[in-house]
Amino acid sequence: MIFVPCLLVCGYLLRKSECFLIQQRKVVETRSWEEARSFLEKRSVSSVIIKDGFAHLIPSSVLNQCSATDLSFNLQKDDDIESLQSYLKKNLSQQFFQDKDLQKLLNGYRKVTQTDKSIRFRLLIADSDTRMVQPCPRLHTDNVYLRCLIPVLGAGTVVTDRSPPFLFDDNLPDSAFYKTSPGDILLLKGRKFGQGSSPAYHRSPIPIDNDLQRETRRKRILLSLDRLEDLL
Repeated sequence: MIFVPCLLVCGYLLRKSECFLIQQRKVVETRSWEEARSFLEKRSVSSVIIKDGFAHLIPSSVLNQCSATDLSFNLQKDDDIESLQSYLKKNLSQQFFQDKDLQKLLNGYRKVTQTDKSIRFRLLIADSDTRMVQPCPRLHTDNVYLRCLIPVLGAGTVVTDRSPPFLFDDNLPDSAFYKTSPGDILLLKGRKFGQGSSPAYHRSPIPIDNDLQRETRRKRILLSLDRLEDLL
């Protein structure tokens, strides 16, 4: 009988710890880089979504015709947008982004990361014939300081406010997940962020298998930014 009170106490502590862990991985939404920076300074916030924070030039009908590729470009602290645009156009045969939008994105990322060092710019185009449509199917954290992910086409990265061991429960409710849409900017704290903050748990979206939607829904174009020093 002595075990019954112990089990009750353990159950109570487990529920309290779950509430604490969830609080420590709060996901918040905003519409400005300034507010995003303020939120990221809070230890209880693990990720920030800047809604409709980034624009592109190419209509979806054209984006769906793009061939699968994985492009990376290292930007030095002077953020040579012209060289980046030349690199992208050489590999994609068209201009995806406006200079001002890229500059605003890089300026915002530099402010929230407080870095003047090199940044890795990556553009991933994946379709139904590649395994890169869903490169990270399981919830995980990244060994970086702060990762920036932007879905350009298709479903965006999914982030949760839950923590181990709860996030491995296959029966988690939809309310436990936050989904990003094309144009959203997702800022994910990584394990190198420190300052007492918990890293953000996230995963790739689940591909849609409906034949009528496969061509448009399984195609994914994802843009990402990282501090180069975190990847070396």
